[in-house]
Amino acid sequence: MTLLVGRLRGLIGGQVAEVDGLATFLARANAVRALRNVGAGPAVLCIASPGVKVGPYVVEGVRSWAGATSRREA
Repeated sequence: MTLLVGRLRGLIGGQVAEVDGLATFLARANAVRALRNVGAGPAVLCIASPGVKVGPYVVEGVRSWAGATSRREA
């Protein structure tokens, strides 16, 4: 996961940290992880999952980055 914009407090595998964007989080499979927005504005994340046997899914009501005309809309 990469934090593009904003400020987050994160728990990953028992470690807690607060970071500002740009920051990347790496966690092993099945590790406990949680993120909380602690900034004054929205936080924008880019999340990549393994590409092995993973198909594309459309979630109704969620705008994709590709459909945004500016960073604020994403």
